[in-house]
Amino acid sequence: MVALTAGWRFPVGVTIFVAGFAAPLAIPLVTSSDLPAGWKTAIAGALAVGVPEVMMVVAAAVMGKKGFARLK
Repeated sequence: MVALTAGWRFPVGVTIFVAGFAAPLAIPLVTSSDLPAGWKTAIAGALAVGVPEVMMVVAAAVMGKKGFARLK
């Protein structure tokens, strides 16, 4: 059971890590939407600055110390 629970953490962490750094690619979708300008600005700013950093921390938490060392 230990091998099964330890095996999912690294792939899920890497997926979260990659998704976080791919988040700025969604900015053109947000800017071309019909949302109000204030919403577009806030969402685009979060996708560019906040989401990648937060997702990196979440990925490190999911992977644990050994998994994050393996990723580095």
